[in-house]
Amino acid sequence: MSVTIERSEWMRAPRRVATGRVLGAFGDVHGHLDQLNGLLDAFDEELDQLAPDDATIIGLGDVNDRGPHSIGCVDRLRRGLATESASLVSLRGNHEDKMLSCMETDDSDDWQGWLYWGGSSVLDELGCEATAASLSAAVGGDRDAWLRGQPIKLQIGQYYFAHAGIHPDEPLEKQTAKHLMWIRQPFLSSPGPFDQNVCVIHGHTPRMVPDWTHLNRINLDSGVYQTGLLSGLLLVEDRMRVIQVRGPALFQEYE
Repeated sequence: MSVTIERSEWMRAPRRVATGRVLGAFGDVHGHLDQLNGLLDAFDEELDQLAPDDATIIGLGDVNDRGPHSIGCVDRLRRGLATESASLVSLRGNHEDKMLSCMETDDSDDWQGWLYWGGSSVLDELGCEATAASLSAAVGGDRDAWLRGQPIKLQIGQYYFAHAGIHPDEPLEKQTAKHLMWIRQPFLSSPGPFDQNVCVIHGHTPRMVPDWTHLNRINLDSGVYQTGLLSGLLLVEDRMRVIQVRGPALFQEYE
């Protein structure tokens, strides 16, 4: 599958990153391996030109479900970036959380919820049955350990990374896993500022284009399973650039 890469002009960033350091992030992948490969390659190209002392690229979760290559995307992220000075961190989203639950239980509510939100594509990819034992065996121990080792948040300076966002009325140390992986309101309607004056970089709520209009949060979920567009962000000192990889949308039945 062919993809195209689009880069915005450099813009003023909402918070400053320390000199010599580069931060990056990207939104929900949902099993779209071609877009993920294109975006990680684009990050490597940018880092090669910037030559930072150190760089951290953060995936905001929801690697799996809906698209055809969820496990392929997991394996790609496990390999990391080509740039030696860069680390790649993948946060846990609500879709990983649901899949991990189904690897532990045959409870019908857990399974119905996961399958309804696109988990059936993972079963198709793995060729396994809709049982905890079959799914766990097909995923395998190494991937299981990687998925369970995903953090649910990461703070670097005044940037705070979480899949869904934070509860605006709670300090950062009081944020729960449910807030970080599942919240929409009241986070999305809150203008901030948030605790410690952080800017929250998140996904979870799809938009046709990334939302960087707020001073205190940036949404990078561009609904790749509906739009074919995977969005990333690069932060360098007091500036930022949006990088997007566009391919065909493969699944459109989800809201």
